[in-house]
Amino acid sequence: MQPDEVIMLSISLTVVVSLIATRRQYIRIPNVGFLIGSFVCFAISSIMTVAEAFFWSNLLNLFEHLGYCFSAILLVWWCIGTFLNKWATGGKEEK
Repeated sequence: MQPDEVIMLSISLTVVVSLIATRRQYIRIPNVGFLIGSFVCFAISSIMTVAEAFFWSNLLNLFEHLGYCFSAILLVWWCIGTFLNKWATGGKEEK
């Protein structure tokens, strides 16, 4: 376990906790579920990174990388759903 992994874990958990605490402020963001899911997957991957130093290193390493993959996929889905929709509608919100 490296010190930077612990720092990354603390930062990602802080982001997730602050997202949960302020969830009413960003509810107007389009497709916000994908964005939050991406942050949560990233935080879970950070937990797996630190935990793999203590037990089940191969299995947790697999889950860590799957979490990063899902995080990236959710972020791409959020970008596509948010920005392509705005480009397709000329910047007007769909109702």
